Amino acid sequence: MALYEFAVMGAPSAAQIAELEKHLSEVIAPFRLRLGHDVAWSICPTDFKIDQKTSAAVAFFGGIGVSGAGMDAVLRRGVPVLPIASTEAKYWQRDPGSVKSGELPNLCGPRSNKNRRSSS
Repeated sequence: MALYEFAVMGAPSAAQIAELEKHLSEVIAPFRLRLGHDVAWSICPTDFKIDQKTSAAVAFFGGIGVSGAGMDAVLRRGVPVLPIASTEAKYWQRDPGSVKSGELPNLCGPRSNKNRRSSS
């Protein structure tokens, strides 16, 4: 049984998956963990079912027209998501005025004002 679970979701290319696998393996190696053994590794699962006995995280490769299918359930469970926008330059070139500062989609759920300081 894996100690941790990691899923790659969205629309990663084969090269992006290979690079992520290489770097993630390097990061966990000092802890004597192996990707695919101690850290379960799922590529584009249709339904990322997380065992409540393990810690989990998701890398989401976004871009223009990329489906967020399955992300609602992941976010409801409070799983940390690392958003990776692999087509940012193309997006801004196509429609630079469509997203204003501070209006980017929030993949981590609604913002909490609890820890914000008032400017007044």
